[in-house]
Amino acid sequence: MFSGPFHEDILNSISEAVFVVDSEMNILFRNRAAEEDLPVHIRGLESGGLFSALPWLAPYADGLRSAASEGRSCFLRSVGTPVGATWARMTPFVTDEARRTWVLTIGPLLLSPDERDVVAFESMEGVVSQIAHEINNPLGGIRGAAQLLDERLSPEEAEYLQVIVREVDRLSDIVGELKDFASMSGMATQPLNIHEVIDQSLVVLGPEMAGITVRRFYDPSLPDVRGNSSKLLQVFINLFKNAAEAMLENEEPGMLVIRTRPSELYAHRDGRTLRWVEVAVTDNGPGVRFNDRERIFMPFVTSKKDGSGLGLAISKKILIAHQGMLRLESTEGRGATFKAFIPYAGG
Repeated sequence: MFSGPFHEDILNSISEAVFVVDSEMNILFRNRAAEEDLPVHIRGLESGGLFSALPWLAPYADGLRSAASEGRSCFLRSVGTPVGATWARMTPFVTDEARRTWVLTIGPLLLSPDERDVVAFESMEGVVSQIAHEINNPLGGIRGAAQLLDERLSPEEAEYLQVIVREVDRLSDIVGELKDFASMSGMATQPLNIHEVIDQSLVVLGPEMAGITVRRFYDPSLPDVRGNSSKLLQVFINLFKNAAEAMLENEEPGMLVIRTRPSELYAHRDGRTLRWVEVAVTDNGPGVRFNDRERIFMPFVTSKKDGSGLGLAISKKILIAHQGMLRLESTEGRGATFKAFIPYAGG
């Protein structure tokens, strides 16, 4: 197929896996990366069939065969494999008029930070839901038993039971957060005034914002956003509460600045242009350490002594479910800005 070892050396120097297949999807050639880096079914490889050798590619067999029969290229954006997500591209490769072959190239999928978080969140949902279920079941029994014992003990002994009750309640709160993280299905949305949601969040926090100056710079011309009011309320409560807690370390008075504006970002999805309202929440706290920025939205990551590490993860997951985003801008020692992007009601 290739004129001498020179061409094989070129293909073997490519870091992506390369297969050459015929019209029946039989493997005619594979490079070194295809042998070393991909999860390959050895028996399938011996038989020479592409989908026997790469069973994780089998769900896409009809699409690849259809492209081959029509003599056109085919690109698969994201293919799940046992070692992670990949992309795959198949292009015609004509050696002579009598024999038509195709080159299939497979490489690792490079994800944006937002896409990586989506993949990570989806992979955790089932495990987190099961953990929450297993923890939640015995908590009610423990609390009930402690309350029954409380009636039979002296006041001094009852103090120890109150510790049990308080810790059970704390665990119940964490389980509630775990359930929030695991479940976003069936979320109803409607047009909302984002400024009303922000203001309501500040009212709910009430005393927790005591001593902090809040400055609001709202763009009155903003259109409504499309969202779930209770979920978005949860996002802003988390963001404002995080900011207030960060500013507890300040020597100077705390300052929280909230700005809204049309985002300069947009995306094309499903044949339409998606635009967002941007809500920037800025505090004058100590900022986020450089080493924490890449993983700050991951579950259970926290620098707080009593934090669960779920607030920001839940907030980002809620915004992703809204087709939005949550971004961080921070310089250590100079505060932090979290930017929430929520889509326009009209798209």
